[in-house]
Amino acid sequence: LFAFADRRSVDFQDQRIDPLWLGAGVRYRFGRLDAEAAVLRANDHIGDTGLRVGVGWQFNDYWHAGLIAARNDPEASMQARVAGITAASVSAQVD
Repeated sequence: LFAFADRRSVDFQDQRIDPLWLGAGVRYRFGRLDAEAAVLRANDHIGDTGLRVGVGWQFNDYWHAGLIAARNDPEASMQARVAGITAASVSAQVD
């Protein structure tokens, strides 16, 4: 189980936006498989509650691949949030 708080800020079009994102979730790891699910919410009243799920595979000591899907993604543009726009995302990663 995990919880987090994240604050970012930006000045855009004579407005300041600095949402505080609060979230909680669960992580699971067994063998080479890992998974995560989280619920998050910003205090700026833009968009709905965010959801994030991810799954990954550790190939060896050097390589890990994963997929992450998010709704109301906190990594979306802060300028878009000022305009009331939220985003969903899907990403693939290799580390």
